[in-house]
Amino acid sequence: MYEHRQFYDVVEQCSHCRNRRHAPFAKTGRKLDRWTADYRGDYLLPKGAARVVDDLHDDLMLEDILSRRIVEVPNEEDDE
Repeated sequence: MYEHRQFYDVVEQCSHCRNRRHAPFAKTGRKLDRWTADYRGDYLLPKGAARVVDDLHDDLMLEDILSRRIVEVPNEEDDE
């Protein structure tokens, strides 16, 4: 969050894809304008690129799933 004289610029970042969005908020907490997205340079397909077809969609979905960090959570029954 960045403070300006009359408003705050609130910035949020996705922990997975690392893209950001920001919006100005009044000092009273009211949002003054819509959220604006800031995408990483290699995140979006280039303009004019063809639509993602079903086969490629599956590959992208698998790549997304495999790129996530998996955290093991102990089972509560194991503690007893």
